[in-house]
Amino acid sequence: IPDPQHHGRGSFCIDLRRKRGFYVLVDEDQVGRLAATHLVSAGARSIAMIAGPQDATVSTARQKAFLDAVAALGQPRDGILTEAANSWTFDGGYAAMGAVLARNDRVDGLFVASDNAAIGALRLLHERGVTVPGDMILVSVDNMLDGAYSIPSLTTIDIRVRDRAEIAVSELVHLMEEDRAEPKDVAEDPYRVWKQL
Repeated sequence: IPDPQHHGRGSFCIDLRRKRGFYVLVDEDQVGRLAATHLVSAGARSIAMIAGPQDATVSTARQKAFLDAVAALGQPRDGILTEAANSWTFDGGYAAMGAVLARNDRVDGLFVASDNAAIGALRLLHERGVTVPGDMILVSVDNMLDGAYSIPSLTTIDIRVRDRAEIAVSELVHLMEEDRAEPKDVAEDPYRVWKQL
């Protein structure tokens, strides 16, 4: 519905913040902690992050959560190289990975804010002869099917898209049946999927 308020009902969104509505969100703080813990516990000392586009709320939230988590684990926050991809795509990740290596070719731990961008980053790393996970430990977010078929397959954090969609549909049905329009947030915890260590 283009204007839910015009129709007298609240809007329902997944991961999009609107003024009024029902939200099924990813716990970005938990995403940051999972990614940071994975990299630091695997021995990464020169850590970088490829964030998403900076005009996306989820991107800036994910970036802040990761930087905070790395700092909480004893790594200096200002020592973390961050590069924003211009899109959540293979091309965006490829270009951002090139920018990261141009700034520091000794990065040994990388958090990429989406699987698509991570696949693009993997391509550039392969072209440069950087092995994953041998030379660089990489973790991303989404647990998309494409990540299982990349070489190597991605180590990724599952943000439970299917579960969130089911909650969204259930809440939407309740909204229509009960004619209620009180906003609420439903936060879903992500969980790890280790595909490549």
